Amino acid sequence: MSGKNSSGALDDAAGLMLKITGTRTGDRGSISYVEGVMKKLDDIFDRMLKSSGLLTEKENNLKDDQAEIVAERKEVDERVSVFETRLRAKFLYNDKLISQLKTTEDFLTRQFDAMNASKDN
Repeated sequence: MSGKNSSGALDDAAGLMLKITGTRTGDRGSISYVEGVMKKLDDIFDRMLKSSGLLTEKENNLKDDQAEIVAERKEVDERVSVFETRLRAKFLYNDKLISQLKTTEDFLTRQFDAMNASKDN
């Protein structure tokens, strides 16, 4: 076998060599073709690296996960923003309330001081 077809391109038998010994003609038995370890590794790598292979599938899954994480992060950021706005509003309300109570305290202190001053006179 030459390993080349009529046009000179490599065919499926390229690299295959047979050694037939003896001088007898006729049936000599059978031939078994065994693929080696490297051929099996080559097939495994081909399956993993092709466009619908394992690595491509894993990469696509990671991209999908990344897109979900981005969407979830955006949702969390929006919730945090709403929560922060609500806390700021509560803080400002409480700050205003404390200011009003301080004003009332100052007023009552002046009133009690005035009553004590008039009582002493």
